[in-house]
Amino acid sequence: MGSSDTASEDTLSGDTSPEGTPAATAETTSHNRTTSTMDLSRLLRTTLFAALGLLLVGAFMPAQAQTTFFVDAEDGSDTNSGTSASAPFETITRAINAASAEDIMRIRGDQGYTQTHEGTGAINVDKELTLRAVEDPSSGEQEVLIASNLDFTVNPGGSTPVNLEGQDGGFFTFDGDTFTITTGALSTTASDVNLASGTTVNRGGGDPVTGGFTYNGTATLDYTSGGLTTGDELPSSFNAIDLLNSGGGTVTFGGDGNVQELSNTSSGTFDLDGNTLTLTNNTGGTVIQDNTGVTVQNGTVVFAGSDLHSIEESGSSATFPDVEFEGTVAFQDQSAQEHFFGSITMQSGSTVDMTGETNNSVDSDITLDFSGDFTRNGGTFVEANSVLNPSGSQDATFTPGVNLTIFDLDIDKSATLTVDDFVDLTGNLNVDGSSTLAVGDVDVRLKGTGSSSTLNGSMTAGTGAI
Repeated sequence: MGSSDTASEDTLSGDTSPEGTPAATAETTSHNRTTSTMDLSRLLRTTLFAALGLLLVGAFMPAQAQTTFFVDAEDGSDTNSGTSASAPFETITRAINAASAEDIMRIRGDQGYTQTHEGTGAINVDKELTLRAVEDPSSGEQEVLIASNLDFTVNPGGSTPVNLEGQDGGFFTFDGDTFTITTGALSTTASDVNLASGTTVNRGGGDPVTGGFTYNGTATLDYTSGGLTTGDELPSSFNAIDLLNSGGGTVTFGGDGNVQELSNTSSGTFDLDGNTLTLTNNTGGTVIQDNTGVTVQNGTVVFAGSDLHSIEESGSSATFPDVEFEGTVAFQDQSAQEHFFGSITMQSGSTVDMTGETNNSVDSDITLDFSGDFTRNGGTFVEANSVLNPSGSQDATFTPGVNLTIFDLDIDKSATLTVDDFVDLTGNLNVDGSSTLAVGDVDVRLKGTGSSSTLNGSMTAGTGAI
């Protein structure tokens, strides 16, 4: 057979590609494509395994090692390396300057950490460090005393807290000057961080303190900026603390607080956020000292204490949420004032003194303005020439207890006030045009002249009478 015949047979038997390419050539092309795909897949797998290997190596590599610095006020020197107990620094300031974030400082107990010793007016912890008070093995001294002319500032700026703690019996005492928290976070062991009487804690920023302090005597806690939330720097059990909001704005409670006095030198607000602020005074001092008008909202204020203590104002009116009187409180305004409350509760054994005596003179213009209920479960109400002023837009119940004597009862609620017990009025009853006074099976008795009493609203009565 000729060559042309052979070519025809090959064509008929289908041994060419659809495009007319010989079969061997098509197979070679297909093989090359498969090889190329396999090479790409192998490359991707190799790259993936290499990246995973790097991640695993990084995960198991040790973190950058912390450095421990040693401080000994008596036997140290700031020319030492500071990195061993046998070659400690002399000053805390030198150790802070040498340290990096998250390093540790072991500070030996000594009474000598003063302004002169440190060569500065304030120790400024501007890094995220752990400061650890430890016992001096040679002297047995356990107290690291930051003396009275040396301020202490926490100002790390980062999210990792500065830690103040004790070890081997060591503890810190900050004696009588300022302890300032500017930025960042602070974590403490409260039993190892003592604030001497007279110390002022200024919190102008940063996260809420965790751990808190041991307050040894009277102290001042001042929130010098608004927008803060209280932490463990505000104790929930009683401490002789003067609580201030000098920075203005709103300070929100992160939990309950129990202090001796609430002062205000700005128009700031304490938002209790559903918590309780207890003002306890057992020494006859002032529990509210207000110069410009303090506002406390969204919670309960409890006035407690075994001795007479006063609420004094010299500026704008004070505003409180629900209040509970457990101790003895005297309203002693320096000028005519009005106190705005939510609900008022007088507990057994309490005394609310409305005589308003200041410098042996009687202020006849003290008004308790309340929008909620008035409940007297016991105690003594000294009425003098004061005014009770139920107001607001919510219904409320006035339960003054048997034979409560008050001076004026001025009702200007756009809602119903229900009287549930005896009331003796030595002054006047005034009901404005939008109010409803509902008297149950009790009497509201006018004992004074009542010459200026007015009833412009409506009154409903049960078997009782006015």
